[in-house]
Amino acid sequence: MTEQFNTNTGSTGGLGFAYRSYERAYLNYPGVIHDADVLARLSRIGQEIIGRGRHGVTRAVVRAVVPGSVLGEVLENPETSHVVEGAVPTQFSSEANGRPSEQLWMMLAAINHRSRTPLFPVTEMINQVDNAKRIPAHTPLERATLLKSDGYRFIDLIPPDRIDEMQSLWGESFEWDREGIADLSRKLLVSQGMTSHKRNVWFSGLIEPDNNRLAAIATAERLDIPVDNGEVLPVIESTEWRRSDAVRRHGLAAAVVSHLNARVLEDLDGERPTIIAETNYRSGAHHVGFATGMEVPTRLFRGRFLPQMLIQNVRVGDGLAPDRKRDFTLMHVADEAIQKFYSPAARLAVLEGGI
Repeated sequence: MTEQFNTNTGSTGGLGFAYRSYERAYLNYPGVIHDADVLARLSRIGQEIIGRGRHGVTRAVVRAVVPGSVLGEVLENPETSHVVEGAVPTQFSSEANGRPSEQLWMMLAAINHRSRTPLFPVTEMINQVDNAKRIPAHTPLERATLLKSDGYRFIDLIPPDRIDEMQSLWGESFEWDREGIADLSRKLLVSQGMTSHKRNVWFSGLIEPDNNRLAAIATAERLDIPVDNGEVLPVIESTEWRRSDAVRRHGLAAAVVSHLNARVLEDLDGERPTIIAETNYRSGAHHVGFATGMEVPTRLFRGRFLPQMLIQNVRVGDGLAPDRKRDFTLMHVADEAIQKFYSPAARLAVLEGGI
């Protein structure tokens, strides 16, 4: 059943169908969808779930991997075009059914109950985000080097004596309880013992030099989606970006997210991961994404509108009014950003000296 108290239990979820927090029905489709009619059927199922009020669901979401031609068909079909919220290009391609090779996209589609309306007009949010894009003031390497020279330290594990401190940062913002953070701490320890390309959870924290306090934190989770020819697409969701309210220095959230990106790309070198983030529009989290070299994927696909906005997805306790569910901009680490900001040499330099 739907989680009654919305306690945070992770972002990506597992493969298959589940009822999730904030009255959501969520399907991580376990494979590539090669037929646009499948998305039409899933759309009708989602409408039925919401229409009948099953489990109190007011938002039905599908995460699926599709070839570019299928994404185009879905966007052209009046029955399904309006349900596609975003899509991210991957480094994988498909040659199924004798078709020519084409790029695979990770697509997010959703149906909301009429009660879930965006806080601002979607076009207004899109314009604000796109106008905010800037060339990063510092590369991830420059930012990490500067902070380390000032005495800051990066950590990639959660020590037991920092769980309460973590809970003070994530509790109200993302509804993590102490038990959930302790569980994440254990998962990180287990992950450290794995072969690097099999790791499925990551964390980055930044410690202030003067008071040994956490200045900023972020984490990431992995979802492996089977694609064609026995391959697996690793989708990595970078999430829970949080700077301490007591800190006034800018760029610290960008630093931990950059450090996280570098760690994921280093661990999964050769695995072709797709790193995404759902950034809270209300709090301006897209500014952090841009500062790390992340981008919003194309909003125009083969002449069709692709909003790259997740509408009324979940609540975030960002301290801003009104206190209700938020709208999110979908961002990703594009191939160009990997080459420009996260080369093997740059990654190793960013990660050097971490503990």
